[in-house]
Amino acid sequence: MKFINRKDLIAYTQRNIISFFFLLFACSFVFLLTFSKSSGVGVRFFYYFQWIIGGDKSLHMLSSGLITFSFHWFLYNAYQRRTHFLICLLFILSVFSLEEIAQIFFPSRQFDLADLSASALGVVLVSIPFYFSFRKRE
Repeated sequence: MKFINRKDLIAYTQRNIISFFFLLFACSFVFLLTFSKSSGVGVRFFYYFQWIIGGDKSLHMLSSGLITFSFHWFLYNAYQRRTHFLICLLFILSVFSLEEIAQIFFPSRQFDLADLSASALGVVLVSIPFYFSFRKRE
């Protein structure tokens, strides 16, 4: 069993607090964008932001990449093996897939396979550096 000194424990705790709030911010930001588009509240802001980013597919890649980055950053020290990392990756991909499939049931939204592909691409592109940095750590 490895003992951690007090200074390292404080730094580890501060890093986890920062990564948790970043994860909370990323999820809140993506939720507000989704809510804005579905409900029509602040939809001008949504379309303006989408125009700045470069379109619908770019927004899907950016939002899924932002959530994936914050999720991996928050759980980085919890990964014991590569299988934990891959399970987490499959969980993130399934959440974005279910979110896109759930749009079938909303009359103001529609399912689009290209949106699902853009989200999956964002998840995979952001996960690659975490995967290789995890392999160096083993």
